[in-house]
Amino acid sequence: MEDWQVPLMRAMAAFVAESSGDVLEIGFGRGVAAELIQQHGVRSHTIVEPHPVSIERHFKPWQARHSGNAIRLIEGRWEDVTNCLGIYDAVLFHAYPLNEEDFIRHIVDSIVYAEHAMPEMASRLRPGGVFTYLSTEVDSLSRRHQRLLFRHFSSITTSILPLAVPPDTADTWWAPSMVTVKAVK
Repeated sequence: MEDWQVPLMRAMAAFVAESSGDVLEIGFGRGVAAELIQQHGVRSHTIVEPHPVSIERHFKPWQARHSGNAIRLIEGRWEDVTNCLGIYDAVLFHAYPLNEEDFIRHIVDSIVYAEHAMPEMASRLRPGGVFTYLSTEVDSLSRRHQRLLFRHFSSITTSILPLAVPPDTADTWWAPSMVTVKAVK
């Protein structure tokens, strides 16, 4: 997570917090999206995070600052803890591959990294629930991407978000924008 991604997290947090309901966040990282979700105010916030360092260094201090809020941590990869998940009003998916096999299967051979998560995430949403994720599309969604979304969701809203990616970025993004996606069940 780099600072140039904060506008993306802000947009995605706004999507999932619109209902002020129960939010599932896949991937905590430094807690940027989680903080933005809490600023909007939600009934409950469930976070799935597999990295012990992220949990110790970022999640625990963050949770202490929000001790009065309904926050639940599920430790592990989302694929391994689906039996611990409930039903939500919104899901923010901000995960990434943890090994070479996942990278090849879910990035190289997929439309978008979130593709493999969409069936499970859609099943975790109430009717009218919102799903958002990093689209990795620069200025529009491909037809394949749109068809993928419509297999699991009834409507989608997209917008182009300008980004200020520094030339010396340590991340893998290269474009001056990314499409934000709000998919509704």
